[in-house]
Amino acid sequence: MADRAFADEFQSGVGEGLAASRDFETQSWAVDTMDERPCNVGRTEQTIRLVTGGALLTAAALAPLGRGWRIGLAVLGVAEIVTGATRYCPINQALGINTCRADEF
Repeated sequence: MADRAFADEFQSGVGEGLAASRDFETQSWAVDTMDERPCNVGRTEQTIRLVTGGALLTAAALAPLGRGWRIGLAVLGVAEIVTGATRYCPINQALGINTCRADEF
């Protein structure tokens, strides 16, 4: 009899968990759209970031530097490429810098 009560309680707990996760997924999909992504990097700055990121990655791969310098250059290069590709920079956001014009969204 105790096993039956445990099984019923477990099933109701699992059912509630699944219902809650289904509601969460529905809510997160409603909010997570590409149109609402912020833009604070303009087109010119985007091009500069992409070129700079590529140059930093090339330097990290080819320059005769120590391992620490190469890793540092690679991290900076990847950061520049990601911020250029997404047109969002958290540092710009923190400093209140926005080079994205209204017609570039």
